[in-house]
Amino acid sequence: MIPTRQLKALIWAVLIVLMIGLGIQGKLQGATADDLIHSYSYVLSSMAVLLWCWNRFLWHWWPFYPWFHKQPYIKGTWKGILQSTYIDPETHQVKPPLEIYLVVRQTYAETDVRLFSLESRSVSLSANFVSPNVDEYLLASTYRNTPSILRRKQSPISHGGLLLYVRGAPIHRLEGEYWTDRETKGEILLSERMKGKLADDFQQAQGFAYRPLQ
Repeated sequence: MIPTRQLKALIWAVLIVLMIGLGIQGKLQGATADDLIHSYSYVLSSMAVLLWCWNRFLWHWWPFYPWFHKQPYIKGTWKGILQSTYIDPETHQVKPPLEIYLVVRQTYAETDVRLFSLESRSVSLSANFVSPNVDEYLLASTYRNTPSILRRKQSPISHGGLLLYVRGAPIHRLEGEYWTDRETKGEILLSERMKGKLADDFQQAQGFAYRPLQ
């Protein structure tokens, strides 16, 4: 359901565009039903452009965020560590923390999450924000993890879930947990972010210049 504040803004936007359309036709005063119908094309095309701009850009610009909505903007490449309960079959020991990179592609309506380590990559099957409490947001995702072909015997392809808390205002870290259908689980902490770049693989992400967030 559309929040009340956004619904009111949408209605006002339609009315304003309609009045502009009537004004262009010189029929702002004393408009007939036919005039309103003829202005429909102005409304339709203008609202399509406005909604596209909102979904791609406007939603995370001030003053729309955080006055108009509070959905977090976390787009970019994040650097962090992953600690897993996975037992390495070769050493029979829990592996040390892994260096990982989380790449978030985001619009207002959609979120895509990809996680890279030296040994595997995960791609989200679904991703969305949930708010369990006031002013607290979680990124919830299901994903498919594909290890490199040389490690697939010891570490087969798996599916799992991910929950990351969005911390701070401004946002300075993501932290949470994950679990898989191989009965492994672990914790994730991401505290460095490259906001303007989206990596395609581990090597590219590793080459970015990150700065700790505060």
